[in-house]
Amino acid sequence: MTFIMMGKVTQPKTGPAVHTSLDRNGNPVTKFTIAVYDTFRKESDFFRVVAFGKQAEIADKYIKAGMFLGVRGTVKNNTVKDDQSGKQYYQMSFQVERFTFAPRSRVAMQGEAQEAREREQSQPHEGGGEFGGGPYGF
Repeated sequence: MTFIMMGKVTQPKTGPAVHTSLDRNGNPVTKFTIAVYDTFRKESDFFRVVAFGKQAEIADKYIKAGMFLGVRGTVKNNTVKDDQSGKQYYQMSFQVERFTFAPRSRVAMQGEAQEAREREQSQPHEGGGEFGGGPYGF
């Protein structure tokens, strides 16, 4: 089954937001949690997702807590047996096929735009033309 979700990477109470390890073959496996807000219930659901291979390497390098991501992948139902009690547990695994960095909140983008305008105004303009320069002077 395929899933698509967009949400915010969360910071767990203990440990890093993004955890990468190697599988038994030496390939990277990265796990992180995404909070998806449900506007109808007015609460968030938390999904633990896992990425493998190149996606895992990219996730480990660039994903941080608080980032908005769009994630597409497959849902796997796994059976896990507890060795001590002998009980079987069922769990869903959300395996990433692709993720996209989503735009940040409007407030954050407005703040960044204001900072860019202030930097632009404080720097001297080069070249001619009424628009203040550039490599072609217009």
